[in-house]
Amino acid sequence: MGIDNIEKEYKQALKECSEAISKLAELWSTVAPCFDTIGKSTLVKKKGLGDETLKELEATIDNVKKAFNKLSGIDPFVTSKSIFDTSKVNIDITESALKSLRSRFESFLRHLDVDWSVERGGSTFTSFNNGISIINKAMARVNQFRVELGPNIDPRLDHIFTEASKRLKELSYFKIDLYDGGKTWSTFWEEGDKIIEMLRQVPRELSKDKKK
Repeated sequence: MGIDNIEKEYKQALKECSEAISKLAELWSTVAPCFDTIGKSTLVKKKGLGDETLKELEATIDNVKKAFNKLSGIDPFVTSKSIFDTSKVNIDITESALKSLRSRFESFLRHLDVDWSVERGGSTFTSFNNGISIINKAMARVNQFRVELGPNIDPRLDHIFTEASKRLKELSYFKIDLYDGGKTWSTFWEEGDKIIEMLRQVPRELSKDKKK
């Protein structure tokens, strides 16, 4: 397949991703009040959310996955930054969707902060293992939020998400040295604190984007 055709196919796939993300963001802003977040970031459906709406939400999420799978399957030659810069596809999410994302991110941060603080106060390997579990879940959620923001994400936010994802991944493989007098133990929890502090910048940056 020629470069021109590959680029055309890529831009079409990018457009499909944009439309799928926008659809999901708009739908979620409508159904989000029908969910409660309890315990360790567990979604529980409230009354008032019909089965048809729930099916639509599941189908929309599935469409987002399919769109990104299609995009990732195209020749990487055209996945360079220049394609994102020159593409005329409108992939900006709506203001209401951005507001919903900010609200959900703040909720995610509150639960992450509480869960991490509880385990941070422990002194056994159960706390450490729970800490690793929290890191893995946080990494998945952070990546999910990053996808929702689309390719035209503000450079400041892109840097925060990229750096946070990198450091969360590194921390998920962290090993404790039993013979160093507790140095690696302290390092693990301190690094988690720093990452959470970094993520606190996200809602502020999203607020700045809303005011543009």
